[in-house]
Amino acid sequence: MRYQRLFLCGSPAMPAKGFGPAGAEQFSLDLTGPKQNVVLKIADITERMVADLPSIYEDLIEIATYVYCADQSTPRGGSGVRDLGEHWRRDFYFVIAVRNPKFWNRKDVQEALRELLGFLSDDFYEFRFTRLKHRPKFSDYLEFSGENVEEIVDEVVLFSGGLDSLAGALDEIFRQGNRVALVSHRSVSKIYSKQKALVEEIEKRCETKMTHHVPIWIQKLGWKEADTSQRSRSFLYACIAATVAAMFKKKRIRFYENGVTSINLPIAEQVVGARATRTTHPKAIRGMARLFTLVAGGEFRVETPFLWKTKTEIVEMVRDLGHGDLIKYSVSCSHVFQMTKLHTHCGSCSQCIDRRVAALAAGCAALDPVDMYAKDVFVGGRSDEGQDMVLTESYVRMMKECGDLTAMQFFGRYGEISRAVP
Repeated sequence: MRYQRLFLCGSPAMPAKGFGPAGAEQFSLDLTGPKQNVVLKIADITERMVADLPSIYEDLIEIATYVYCADQSTPRGGSGVRDLGEHWRRDFYFVIAVRNPKFWNRKDVQEALRELLGFLSDDFYEFRFTRLKHRPKFSDYLEFSGENVEEIVDEVVLFSGGLDSLAGALDEIFRQGNRVALVSHRSVSKIYSKQKALVEEIEKRCETKMTHHVPIWIQKLGWKEADTSQRSRSFLYACIAATVAAMFKKKRIRFYENGVTSINLPIAEQVVGARATRTTHPKAIRGMARLFTLVAGGEFRVETPFLWKTKTEIVEMVRDLGHGDLIKYSVSCSHVFQMTKLHTHCGSCSQCIDRRVAALAAGCAALDPVDMYAKDVFVGGRSDEGQDMVLTESYVRMMKECGDLTAMQFFGRYGEISRAVP
C-alpha cells in the first residue's frame, strides 16, 4: 500500500470536502506560531535586499520548505527490488496557507507545480491554497549580516561545495570576471564548514570582493526524517536561489552540474523512476524555469552551463584555471554523515566513483588524494552482499557496454534520454 498523506501547512483553513482520499494520514507543518515544528533560516541577507521583495516570493520559499519537509517525513519502500513500484511512490496532498492564494490556485501554476515535483520525486502531488490568517514576518526567516555586504552581483549560482559547483564558481569569477551570489543549502554542519572554507579560500584569491555567500538551513522540531533520498531538495534549493535573484533584480539562476550526472541514466535495469535522481535533469530545469517565470511575471531562466561537459572536463577546467589545489577541499560524497576529518569521502557511492575515475582520467590523481577516501575506489574492499558490490559491478558493466554502442543502439537502450532531448 503506497503512502497517502494530507499535509496541513501554516495553520490553513480547510478546503471543501473531497480533497484528498478519505483514509489519508494527516500531518501538520508550521514555520511559525505555537505549533511550529520547522525552522527555516537564510543567512547573510541585508535589510535593503528584502525591502521591496514581492510577497509572492515569501510564499514560494514557504511552499518549497513544506514540500521538502513532507518528502523527508514520509517513508518510501526499502532498497530491495520487491519494494519498488507502489511502495516507492507516495501520494501527497497539501493545504497551504499563503499570502497570494488566488495566484497559487491558478490552473497554470498548479500544473507547473505538480509536473515539476512529480518528475523530480516520482510522487503524486495535489495542492489547495488558502489565505494566511496571521501573516508572519519574512524577516523571521532571515539572519541579517552585520557586515558591509556587497549588494551588487552579476550572477546567482547554486553552490553545494561539490566539485562541479566549485568549478562553476571559479569559472564565473576568474574567467568571466563576474561577482556572484553563492546560494548553499546547509544540510549538515559538516558540509557547511566545507562550503564556508571554500568560499573563504576563493575570496583570498580575489583582488576585490567577488562573492556573497547565502547559506540556508532547515531544522526539524519534534519529528525525525523517515526518508533520506531527498528528491525534492533541488526544488527547495532553486526556490531560495530564485528568491535571492529577485533580491538582486536578476532574472536567472545557474546550476553547475556536469551532463552525465544531470541526465543520470540508470546504471542497472532495476534503477527506475525516482531511484535515478533527477536533481538537475534537463526536464526538471525546464520545469523550474516555467514555474519561476510565472512567479516573476516575465521570463526567468534556469541555466546549466556544464550540461555538455563530463566530470573529467570539470577536473581539467579547475586545474587549467590555476586552482587545482582546491579540488581536495570540495565534497562530492553522498554519504555525508559518515564524513570524518581524515576521510571526507566514503569511496563506495556513485559520486565517489565518478569523481575518482574523472580525476585519474584527467591526469590529476595528486589533486584528489586517495587518502581522503575511506575505501580506495579501485582496490578497496566491497561487501559481497548489499548495495556496494552491486553498484560497483553495475557501474563498470555500464561503462563497458556504452563504449561499444552506436548512437542508434544507445538511444534504443536508454529510451528515457528522450526526456532530456527536445
